[in-house]
Amino acid sequence: MKVKIKTLGCKVNFVESLALEERLRKAGFEIADSDEEICDVFILNSCSVTNESDKKSRQALSRNRKINPDNYSVIMGCYSQVSKDELLENKNVNLVVGNKDKLDISYLMTLDKDKGEKVYDISKYREFEDLPLHGTGEKTRGFIKIEDGCDNFCSYCIIPYARGRVRSRSIESIKKEASSLGETAKEIVITGIEVASYGKDLKDATLIDAIEAVHAAAPNVRIRLSSLEISVITDDFLRRLKSISRFCDQFHLSLQSGSDNVLKAMNRKYNKETFKKKVDLIRSYYPSAGITTDIIVGFPGETEADHESTVQYLKDLKLSRIHIFPYSIRKGTKAADMEQVDGNIKIRRKNELEKLGEELQEEFKNSLLNKEEEVLIEERTKGFFTGYTRNYVKAEISCDEYPDLKLNSVINTMLVEEKGEKKWIVCSAK
Repeated sequence: MKVKIKTLGCKVNFVESLALEERLRKAGFEIADSDEEICDVFILNSCSVTNESDKKSRQALSRNRKINPDNYSVIMGCYSQVSKDELLENKNVNLVVGNKDKLDISYLMTLDKDKGEKVYDISKYREFEDLPLHGTGEKTRGFIKIEDGCDNFCSYCIIPYARGRVRSRSIESIKKEASSLGETAKEIVITGIEVASYGKDLKDATLIDAIEAVHAAAPNVRIRLSSLEISVITDDFLRRLKSISRFCDQFHLSLQSGSDNVLKAMNRKYNKETFKKKVDLIRSYYPSAGITTDIIVGFPGETEADHESTVQYLKDLKLSRIHIFPYSIRKGTKAADMEQVDGNIKIRRKNELEKLGEELQEEFKNSLLNKEEEVLIEERTKGFFTGYTRNYVKAEISCDEYPDLKLNSVINTMLVEEKGEKKWIVCSAK
């Protein structure tokens, strides 16, 4: 029986889909490689962070039905969790599964064509559901999901309702998976819905304990963190982190706005001053750290003065990369009922911030000139080997000049300028 898995949304969904694929293969199912393949079962792991995300899920279901008019169609994940009744009425769906028991594939043994659902009240669950991965396949990077759920309840976000409360994975389980992944991966990304909250439901573990556990189990593998809330950034956290030799000094801190008025309306738990202090603290330990962020433009009630505050604040912070998202209404959140910003204004503000982001990214890249940087080679495309430095700058290395480089290798490189053009050269291979 052939199964197609399609994944929308965040890294956590991606990790969960990999775990599901691994379980299906072990059970004897064939996994389709392409969306165009005829398959017996279609599984959509959905996202519901905005109304647009819901729309993309419906489009994926419709497209599958056109390609595979008689197959068994399953939708699981965040959209299923918050919109079960709507999806049960969708003619392109046979089974609706929420965010619990995603790896339970017992339904594939009967394929009952009648409408069905396996959606539970996620807010009631307090135990982390292990979705173990035992390898990376041909990938250079492995992912460990150490946490699920979020307790922050930002005014624009549906995720606490889709994912439930914070639930943390045990240290022993983390070690076991890290050891397995470390046999093939050259880099492990520690991920979750709200990673900084790891351990708040446990008696004797915090995020830094989880990171140290991964390092102990896979000491020769680079370690990278996914998005963080700034609450976890303390002297003790950074001091212990600094002792982990293979840690990648990239910190993705979700700012969302450079206006205190907007941050308050978003129900974020900090102001600009606090955020800036955390950035400065990181740089005191990691002077060359890549610090990246997300910004929502056109949040309800955002004035021109709020936008200008964000622009100036980002100039002052000098981050290495900015991901910019126009605010998109999410039904069921407080922000959906607030005064909305005109769409054309959102576009203009987004364009302004994208231009600034490009300037800041280039400025950070230039700060690496003539400095030796470690790069993990991940792809070979269009005449270049490509990979990322520890502080998350993309390096492109000429295949013609270095034909003997190999994928999934770690090398030392340097960004140099020759005749007015910048290029990456290889210093040594490991």
